[in-house]
Amino acid sequence: MLQTMMKATVDSGTDKSLKGVMTGAKTGTAQWGKAGALQTHAWMIAYNDKYAVASFVEVGDSGGSTAAPLILQLFR
Repeated sequence: MLQTMMKATVDSGTDKSLKGVMTGAKTGTAQWGKAGALQTHAWMIAYNDKYAVASFVEVGDSGGSTAAPLILQLFR
């Protein structure tokens, strides 16, 4: 079930930019800091038939917009 959801993220969800490079992915964000000055950690995990990879950006916007491009750079 988890792999089905991760594949849907790449096939038709928030990480369509990874289609053809990765099979499945999951993104995430976590806010931290003081109220009124929150910052965001952005991350993504992804896999294909040969590799599993994680990307973490300490201060980023979202997993799809900040962490996914780093994975694309790694595999292209």
